[in-house]
Amino acid sequence: MLWNNLSSEAIGTSNVLDDENANKGECKLGFDLSTPDLVICSGSPKIPNRPYEESPELLKHSSLELSFENGITEESKMEGHNNASISSKEDFGSSEASFELLPPAQCEENNEECDELMKAKRALEILKKENECKSKECEEALRSLRELQNELMRKSMHVGSLAFAVEGQVKEKSKWFASLRDMARKLKIMKMDQIKLLEEAEAYKKHAADMNDMGCIIQSKIDEQVEQHEDLKIRFNEGAKERKELYNKIQELKGNIRVFCRCRPLNSEEIAEGASMAFDFEGSKDGELRVKSSVAFKKNFKFDSVFSPEASQADVFEDTSTFATSVLDGYNACIFAYGQTGTGKTFTMEGTNENRGVNFRTLEELFRVIDERKNQIRYEISVSVLEVYNEQIRDLLLPSSQPGAAAKR
Repeated sequence: MLWNNLSSEAIGTSNVLDDENANKGECKLGFDLSTPDLVICSGSPKIPNRPYEESPELLKHSSLELSFENGITEESKMEGHNNASISSKEDFGSSEASFELLPPAQCEENNEECDELMKAKRALEILKKENECKSKECEEALRSLRELQNELMRKSMHVGSLAFAVEGQVKEKSKWFASLRDMARKLKIMKMDQIKLLEEAEAYKKHAADMNDMGCIIQSKIDEQVEQHEDLKIRFNEGAKERKELYNKIQELKGNIRVFCRCRPLNSEEIAEGASMAFDFEGSKDGELRVKSSVAFKKNFKFDSVFSPEASQADVFEDTSTFATSVLDGYNACIFAYGQTGTGKTFTMEGTNENRGVNFRTLEELFRVIDERKNQIRYEISVSVLEVYNEQIRDLLLPSSQPGAAAKR
């Protein structure tokens, strides 16, 4: 028996009703799994077409349907086609062209056809069971497929979220790896620096040991120098004391009171009048001063030092500078100029800005000696400016000095 999945549109009625196409009682059954009770037959059973000769076009576009409403049972083998109904309808689906052929009262078939029908019945039952099993399997497979699809969708979403999270972690780890590489590079540099520092530290330790030895040597030298310094200091103090005594002894031998004579040169008026110098300075180096006369020398004067008109301010100060040292040694000293008005006292003591006198030069000498002795002795200096005029003492630092007023220091 040949089974085909046929439809009414695929089988022409003209072929079904043609005697030559009846295949001599052989059946061609077609069925649909969705409607297993519907069987499309062609060629068998043989249906006489004499009552329909009047409408050949209808037969040309018609098909047959064989329906087993009550199924195929064991009794149907004997009854043949008693329970079958045959209907025909036009392919176009028109209600006017539809009609039904009732089964014949008696259908005589041979045993071969009954066997084929039984085989078809058993095959149909088997196919129905297989169809049901396959349908259940398909439904189960479809349900499993949907569940798997849903699970796959959930897993896909979960995988997507995990992928996003993993991507973020990968980026974060990339940053950490970059930072780690940078830190590793810095650590390597620091290790190299540490090695260098350790080497330098070892070198410094060696130098420190050498420095300690050198320090001990230097300390011993310092101790020796300190001892020598103390000895030299003692000797210096003794020498300074001796120098002070000898120096001032010399000053005493020269005279505690010394008188210097300085003669000024002739002024312009005296030169205009034709006056001449009344003194002879040939013995000035020995401190002698002679008064000239028209006849002969009448009188000689003896001084500690005589300065001719050609003597400078520096020459005058050279003989008086020794008193500055005596003052710093603790002795009292006094320098003053005495003479008539116009003899040059102020010039000798004060001088000019360009040619300083004894006062300014003595102060400079005092500060020079103080600077030399600053590491041994500390000095304090006070100044008072007095004027003796007409046997009266005036303090020039007071705003209005009166005779006999106390000197301001």
